[in-house]
Amino acid sequence: MCHVSREGDITDDEDICLICEASLNSYIDHSSTDTRKHRGTSRRSLIMSSVTDSVVFRGIFSTPASSAIWSDKKRTQYYLDFEAALAVVQARLGIIPVEAGESIKEKCDVDQIDMDELAAETKRIGYPVLPVVKQLVKMVNAVEPGLGEWAHWGATTQVRI
Repeated sequence: MCHVSREGDITDDEDICLICEASLNSYIDHSSTDTRKHRGTSRRSLIMSSVTDSVVFRGIFSTPASSAIWSDKKRTQYYLDFEAALAVVQARLGIIPVEAGESIKEKCDVDQIDMDELAAETKRIGYPVLPVVKQLVKMVNAVEPGLGEWAHWGATTQVRI
C-alpha cells in the first residue's frame, strides 16, 4: 500500500515503517541499564506524558478539583486509608495487637509521608505500595519499636490496588 504525502511524494509501508522505527529509536535511551530492556525496548523509555502533566495545558484539560482527585497525594491517602481500615479491623478481630492497630491508624496521614522518598522508591521498584508501607512501618516503629511490623499484616499488594 502506498501513501501520498502533502508534498506529493509517494512512499510505501516499508519506508514509513523505517521512518517510524528511526523516530522511535531516537527516543530510546540505549545506555540505560534497566533490566526490563532485555526483551526489546525499555518500558520506561516509552512512557508518555499527558496534557495534565503540562504546566501550559493542565488548566485547559483539567480542573483543580479533578486534578486533586487524581493527585499523588490523594492516591497515597487512599492507600493509607486502606492500611488504617485493615489495621483497625484486624485489631478488633484479635489478629494484630490493639496498640498496633491504633498506632497504624494514627500514622495513616499523607502529610507524614515523605513524597520525594516515595517517588524515588516507586521509580526504583515500579509501584508505590511497598514504599508507602515501608514508611508507615518506620513511623509506627518510631512510636513503639515492633508495632510497625503489624502494618499491612497478611495483605498483598494486589489486595490493595
